[in-house]
Amino acid sequence: MNVLVRTIISGPGAFVITTGLALIMAKMIYVPFVDLPDKPEKMSFTVNPEITIIEPKKKRRAELVRVTPPPPPPIVERPTPTPPSGPITHPDVITPDYDKIKLDPQTVKLVVIDTKEQPVLRFPPVMPARAERSGHCDVRFNLTAQGHPYEIVTTSCSQAIFKRPTIKSVQKWKYNPKILDGVAVARQGVETRISFNLTDERGFLIPE
Repeated sequence: MNVLVRTIISGPGAFVITTGLALIMAKMIYVPFVDLPDKPEKMSFTVNPEITIIEPKKKRRAELVRVTPPPPPPIVERPTPTPPSGPITHPDVITPDYDKIKLDPQTVKLVVIDTKEQPVLRFPPVMPARAERSGHCDVRFNLTAQGHPYEIVTTSCSQAIFKRPTIKSVQKWKYNPKILDGVAVARQGVETRISFNLTDERGFLIPE
């Protein structure tokens, strides 16, 4: 009952307010009608009847100027060398006398010094394409009496991708064999380290 009473009481007021706002907005957006002429005004203009003729400029011909060439350089007389007229002396070369040493094969004995194995030819390893930084491999191998490596194994590698290039590189190496009592002998357990140095585009070393 209270809702119905409030609706009946507030209805006329709301209608008056809404109508007033509509009239105010209609007055604000109202634009008076302006009657435009049916035909546009005629535009008058004049064109200069005089025609000005512009004559093209004549091109000037290049004038040739004769230039006197410079005189040739003077000829300088040079004295011609004359060979010596007297005899050429040769210094006397005197070979000193010395007594020849005679070696008796029965009394002279040649001693061959024992030497260790020496590397003669070492091929550097091929850097793997998948490598992203530098690394190394410790390798152990044996040498034949002719200096050829065999039984090549890697004891430790910083990365597994360096193992295969290390073995392939050592297979191509060549050594002077070990000399013991004048005879070339095989060598067991030769150890060395092979390093793989990788650089960036600026040439700086990429550490392991």
